[in-house]
Amino acid sequence: MPKLSERDRERLSIFVDEMVAHRQQRGWSQAELATLAHVSKSLVAAVESYERAPTEPFAKALDAVFGFPGTFTRLHRKAGSVAFPVAFGEFAEHEAQASTLLIFDHSNIPGLAQTPEYAHAVLSHHPNVTDELVAERVTGRLARQTVLTREEPAPPVVWMLIDEMVLHREIAESSVMAAQMTRLIEITDLPNVTVQVIPLSAGSHPGLLGKFDVAEKPGVISTIFLEDANDGRITDDPATVAEIMLRWRYLCSVALPSGMSAVQIQEAQERWSKPSRATGASRLSAVATADRA
Repeated sequence: MPKLSERDRERLSIFVDEMVAHRQQRGWSQAELATLAHVSKSLVAAVESYERAPTEPFAKALDAVFGFPGTFTRLHRKAGSVAFPVAFGEFAEHEAQASTLLIFDHSNIPGLAQTPEYAHAVLSHHPNVTDELVAERVTGRLARQTVLTREEPAPPVVWMLIDEMVLHREIAESSVMAAQMTRLIEITDLPNVTVQVIPLSAGSHPGLLGKFDVAEKPGVISTIFLEDANDGRITDDPATVAEIMLRWRYLCSVALPSGMSAVQIQEAQERWSKPSRATGASRLSAVATADRA
């Protein structure tokens, strides 16, 4: 089994170091700790060797075994889950506390709107991932979606901009894509969510440089997550925030109004629902032809 990345190891090192220290202080073997915690010895060994990340139930089991008042549970939450890249794990906290979320994606349906099957297809194509890691990341992604409909505190105002190509990219089989379009339509019906599509006819635009998310809170400078090939990064640097907000305003100016965007999404849902699907090349040609008509 491949070990966790160096960045995930660094994030989890305090948890693992404390776990090993307290186990050894008591003179317990990994097998003895596993028996007391009612988990497998292989799980204890995998966590200590950074082959698996600790889960919250595992952290709670350690607290019970060591007689701690939630120490490992807090360490687990502090470290964050490997359900997210290091940078996004930190941004997820800002996302959960935001009053406004601005989301742009040019490659996939945004994570806050993904179905489990679509999310699984996206995450399973990451390099060097195990089935267990994919499942954990899907769970983490779906858990974030509660921010859209929570009651306390009030849910944030969410604005999603997506490139039209996202509606046509075959991330998974047709039935999964059709269900994802249906889910996106449902998202647009939420009173606090607006979804707009940037049409193919807009041609080249600055959003093609990369996905980004903006978390806003009253009286606080915005926090931005910028995705890149190395997991991405977060920043609240004023100059960067200003540049991204300028890019956001430009993208809004070329996006279709929400009503026309909803029609585009509905048409995509109907195309994906057809029993017989064309090849990827033919599908793109058909989309382009429809755009010119």
